[in-house]
Amino acid sequence: GKINKKTGLPEYADVDAAKASILKDYTMYAALMLKAGDVDGLVSGACHSTANTLRPGLQVIKTAPGINTVSSSFVMVAPEGENKYNPDGVAVFGDCAINIEPDAQQIADIAISSAQTAKDIAGIEPRVAMLSFSTKGSGNDDKFFKSVPKMQEATALAKALHPKMQYLKIKEVIVRSEDTKSFVLVPDTE
Repeated sequence: GKINKKTGLPEYADVDAAKASILKDYTMYAALMLKAGDVDGLVSGACHSTANTLRPGLQVIKTAPGINTVSSSFVMVAPEGENKYNPDGVAVFGDCAINIEPDAQQIADIAISSAQTAKDIAGIEPRVAMLSFSTKGSGNDDKFFKSVPKMQEATALAKALHPKMQYLKIKEVIVRSEDTKSFVLVPDTE
């Protein structure tokens, strides 16, 4: 069908055409089921693009009250007790897929949302670490060098909004393998 210029939503000739279209779009159908309370959640993305995964959620479910930045999180589960810095084996990483170059306020929003995801979905007490590409100003061009002050500003904004949340100061990242799939965040204990 056509897209309504005012709402950005599809328009259909009649109810039957709308039903037929929705039944072909599994993610939209799942979003409608979630909105109706027929399911508790939905998983999408393995067979759909990011846009086709997000669109139904944003059109049907919307963001939670107070959420200004749409973001994503990955919940990573590893064996318990194998990492002294993450003994329960669960970590939440956000935002790894939506915001390409967020500003400081968006990063603060993402940190707060990811911490809430850690609590609500992963069942862990969040300890937030704000990481940038350039640690201690090591990036050698203007774009990357600015990432450190941006993360510092984002951390200050997040702390101002949620002062009781635990924030970790990261001293270094230790890469355990050449392919960088295994690493450890070392908290600064000073």
